[in-house]
Amino acid sequence: MPDARVDVEAAAAVRKLHANGFRCVLASNTDHPGPVRLKSLRAAGIADCFDALVLSSALGVRKPDRASMPR
Repeated sequence: MPDARVDVEAAAAVRKLHANGFRCVLASNTDHPGPVRLKSLRAAGIADCFDALVLSSALGVRKPDRASMPR
């Protein structure tokens, strides 16, 4: 299952933030499993810029989350 490509300018911004000492966390609402997302981040050269990945696929929650919808 392919993942989306990372925008070149967004990747450059993440690299700059990381180089300046910011802690970066990727939070994503995705059906893609972690290894797929990591492959995309590695391809963009920014996987090592993130201190953590928080993926809805790993948490077992996805859009729309029926549990959080008003009744």
